[in-house]
Amino acid sequence: MGHALQTGDKELARAQLASDVMIYEGGRVERSADEYAHHHMLSDMKYLAAMKSETLEHQVTILGNTAISASRSHTKGTYKGKERNYQGMETMVLEKQNGKWKIKHIHWSH
Repeated sequence: MGHALQTGDKELARAQLASDVMIYEGGRVERSADEYAHHHMLSDMKYLAAMKSETLEHQVTILGNTAISASRSHTKGTYKGKERNYQGMETMVLEKQNGKWKIKHIHWSH
């Protein structure tokens, strides 16, 4: 998901999301892939394109048709005139649907 957002690939980013995905970020909740695609996806893409992000650790656990991805990253850069330099965390829950992994839940924080 992160690569699709960083490169601005809207179709790939949307295809990775389950239609009923729930995304938690900065106290906001988006309750579907369509809601995210129409609200914050484009601003997230612009922000990530301006930043340099390095993965510090990443763990994936698969339990049958469910996978949990947990990662930490270091992000820095300038966006809208403000310097950013922080460690962020991402937790994703994925579900195998028709042989393909779809993201059911994302929680981003820093």
